[in-house]
Amino acid sequence: MKTKRKSYLTAVCALFSFLCAAAALAGAAMAQQQASGPDNATAAVSAVKPLIVWYSRAGHSQLVAETLQKQLGCDMDTIASKKDRSFFSIVNEQFLGAEDDQEKCKRDLSAYNAVIIAAPIYFMKLCAPARTFMELNRKALKGKDLYLFVTLGGKLPEGKVTAIKEYGAGLGLNIKGVFFLQIGKQEEFPQRVSEILKTTPLQTAGAK
Repeated sequence: MKTKRKSYLTAVCALFSFLCAAAALAGAAMAQQQASGPDNATAAVSAVKPLIVWYSRAGHSQLVAETLQKQLGCDMDTIASKKDRSFFSIVNEQFLGAEDDQEKCKRDLSAYNAVIIAAPIYFMKLCAPARTFMELNRKALKGKDLYLFVTLGGKLPEGKVTAIKEYGAGLGLNIKGVFFLQIGKQEEFPQRVSEILKTTPLQTAGAK
């Protein structure tokens, strides 16, 4: 009788020890998953290079986009406008608020933690293709850092920079920076872009 009771107690103790060990292992696994899951996801997003999208009528903003891609080593795509712009259509867009007609973005914007837009300034206002791109994709762009590299014939006044940022804010977008490059000084684009990138968290192609 004593032997059976002893065996019974031994079995109960063994079962209890087993359950405790299993619970401890499960808890450790869950804690590890919770600790590594968000961090890994954040690290993966942070490691992603930005996406460059550009619109260019005369080729200046395209050159800026290509210079950015060369220095950042990241993906690039066009803002595919369907319009053949004339002076009068630009006036209509810039002064009367006409929107651009453009194809859907082919890139999965969720794969990028930052988006760079290269586009021209017309009549001291961001061109319609860039504005329409932000409007059409604002849900996908929300929460991402946006950087605008704009081209124009002179300098962009600070008030116009503020106006562009406020336009983005009105769409719920976070425009972190607006940088201008002057038409007619294309030979300075590489140096100018390099200097601008040093003031941003965007990684260059050589950075690790």
